[in-house]
Amino acid sequence: MGYIKPVEMGLQMSESINYQLHVNDAMIGVVRKVLADASKNGLPGKHCFYITFEIHHPDVNIGDLSLNPADREMTIVLQNYFRDLVVHEDCFSVTLNFSDEDKTLQIPFDAIRAFFDPSVDFGLRFERTSSELKDKLDEIEANYANTDDAEHATSDENVISLNRYRE
Repeated sequence: MGYIKPVEMGLQMSESINYQLHVNDAMIGVVRKVLADASKNGLPGKHCFYITFEIHHPDVNIGDLSLNPADREMTIVLQNYFRDLVVHEDCFSVTLNFSDEDKTLQIPFDAIRAFFDPSVDFGLRFERTSSELKDKLDEIEANYANTDDAEHATSDENVISLNRYRE
C-alpha cells in the first residue's frame, strides 16, 4: 500500500489546523444526536431545548412567519408542544405552534448559533469561522450590487450631515 498525500485525497494543506471548525463540527454532532434521540423517544424528564438560529441563512425555511426584517436570529423552544421532529444529516425540521397555528420549520445545522437545555444547565454557542464571515460578507455585497440602485437611495430627510458639527 502506497502513501497517499493529503492533497490527492482532496484535502488542502494549510499552515495551521482550524481547531474551531473541528470543535464546531463536534458540537453540531451533539445537537444532531440529542435531536435524533428526542425525535424517536420524546424529551425525557424536564429536558427542554432552546435553539437559536440565523433566520436569514439561505437554507432556513420558516414559511410565512412574519418577522421584523431587522431580526437576525430566532430562538425556538422544544418542550411541551412540538411534533414531526425529523433529523437529517445537515438539517432538522419541526412543527411548532405560533399564534394557534402550526408551522413547520426547517433549520440547517450550520445556521444554529446556540443550543441550551436549562434543565441540566447545558449550553453550546457556535462561532463563525473567519472564512464563513468572509463568505457571508461577499454574499451580502453581491446581493447589494445586484439590486436596483433606486432601492438603496435615501431621501434627504434620512441623511444627517456631519459638516455642521465639524470645526
